[in-house]
Amino acid sequence: MRETLFFIASIAGAAVLTALAVLVPPESLLWKVMLYGGIVTLILCAVILLIDIVRRRIIKAVPPSGRIEICCKPGAPYGVSEISHGHILSTVRIGLKNSGERPVSNCKVFIDKIAPLPDLAGGLPILLEGDGFMLRPDDPETLVDIAAHWDHLSKYRFQAPHGLFAETLNYLDDRTERSIVIKIEATECQKSALFKMWTDESKKLRLQYVADVA
Repeated sequence: MRETLFFIASIAGAAVLTALAVLVPPESLLWKVMLYGGIVTLILCAVILLIDIVRRRIIKAVPPSGRIEICCKPGAPYGVSEISHGHILSTVRIGLKNSGERPVSNCKVFIDKIAPLPDLAGGLPILLEGDGFMLRPDDPETLVDIAAHWDHLSKYRFQAPHGLFAETLNYLDDRTERSIVIKIEATECQKSALFKMWTDESKKLRLQYVADVA
């Protein structure tokens, strides 16, 4: 359609200039201006049309990519609580969805940054989910546990697959509100987002999305 419009416009413009050139004496300056103006107009239309065709072919040649979206809202399934042995375990999660057109492979989830920074065995980043899972555009949302907190304790921990020794060192004081950056890395792309994490008056762990991080 765009090529047709360019073609019709160029033909119409050339026809108008040709008609005017016939009516105006060829030795006049106006005749020369219209003649050369028509030539320039045709050349410009041809160049613009060629550029547009090449640009669209390049776009078509590049395969559509996957795009990771991070979701975290109040309530289930992103914040859940369960009772065990008379105590409440609260767990916060994020949801991952592929909003692109192609699968995203080898996905891994990290805690990339923490502020204020606690003492952590092994430092940052902290690997939360490292199985290298795949996100397809038609897959349901994938939930990833971020952290868990028991209501009778004053500390919580990230849901990282550490050994027992590292787990005892990686508990965080629940009296401190922290900002964390969660990063998802995949073979095709990556995504990071800033969150706020804290415990409320009932000692339940809370996670709130703040913004995407470039």
